Amino acid sequence: MKALRVSDGAIEALKWIGVVVMTRDHVNKDLFNATLPGLFEAGRLCLPLFVFVLAYTLARPGTLASGAYLRTLKRLASFGALASAPFMALGGLLAGGWQNGWSCAATPCAGSSAGLTRADRITCWARWRGPMARGRR
Repeated sequence: MKALRVSDGAIEALKWIGVVVMTRDHVNKDLFNATLPGLFEAGRLCLPLFVFVLAYTLARPGTLASGAYLRTLKRLASFGALASAPFMALGGLLAGGWQNGWSCAATPCAGSSAGLTRADRITCWARWRGPMARGRR
């Protein structure tokens, strides 16, 4: 399988598309009381875009050696903790901030944290990919 190559310009465009779509979704929710359904549906696209951009960026050669995994983990944890205070002050889960509860956020965050902290053991990915690369399934 050929490696996926995405230009820096395309990555930057995906980030900006995600920011614009997310902003429109938040404006729809906060100013228009979620009365514009097209903006809500479009807003569901921003997380997959951001996750793809983050994963692609972290998968670049030399990222592990530069310490980007730990730096990214620290930044995500810091901004998550910083955003939690206003979220809880504005009503948090009781105000319908997250309809499915904390487990929706906790599970992926815990998995991401575990993966990022164990970045030095990236060889498990190479072992898993090995048979697929040789054509065996």
